[in-house]
Amino acid sequence: MRDALEVLAGYDFPGNVRELQNMVERAVALSADGPIGPELFSEYMRREWKAPALGGIELPPEGADLEGMLSSVERKLLEEALKLSGGIKKEAARLLGISFRSIRYRIQKHGLE
Repeated sequence: MRDALEVLAGYDFPGNVRELQNMVERAVALSADGPIGPELFSEYMRREWKAPALGGIELPPEGADLEGMLSSVERKLLEEALKLSGGIKKEAARLLGISFRSIRYRIQKHGLE
């Protein structure tokens, strides 16, 4: 457990507190009933996520519906994660780097059940 805390303390956290929360929730879920070891965090910290190129997306002069656009992207990513995971929500949550609780909420929000 102490080693796991040292790994967390040495991580830069390019995200925010939610990233830390997601990492801890994931580690708790994966550790079953045993102690949480540093290997549960190191896999997450090694992966490098890069935002996709915007591919010519520009803000039109009249503005845009940001909430609608973000909702659409979120739905597409949820659908893809569920497809890749064979409908297993826990695995889809892992693919998206979010908690099981969060994916359940988002699936319900988008009517994907």
